[in-house]
Amino acid sequence: MLNNKYKIYVILTLVILNLMTIKTADADKNTDDFKAAVAFTGMIQYNVAPGVKLVAVDNLPYNTVQYTYVLERFTKNSPELKNISKNLKAALIEDLKSRDDVEVLRENKINLVYLYKDKANKEILKIPLNYNEY
Repeated sequence: MLNNKYKIYVILTLVILNLMTIKTADADKNTDDFKAAVAFTGMIQYNVAPGVKLVAVDNLPYNTVQYTYVLERFTKNSPELKNISKNLKAALIEDLKSRDDVEVLRENKINLVYLYKDKANKEILKIPLNYNEY
């Protein structure tokens, strides 16, 4: 069971995954269509939860999608970040493995990167996930 502190990070990941899988569900799991859906989704910026804003979804080289979030309540030196980073990757993997709607990502061998920035737009946490991990 996830601690409340980590639920917010899993929730924000699930929101964007839902957007992407909806856009790709009728695309016969074609990688080009998937990349087009990522490009479309990447134009959207919105508040996922209080203090958490999704600011970009980028299609990177090597079949990788990067989600960039701003955590407005944290700074690069926040002591809570050490515990969050230690537990967040495992929580993300656990959640992604339990979701049927993520299958399209695995089948297309999409690697994921979760990039978190502080309110000053400085990188505070980066979690790469290979498609074999989730």
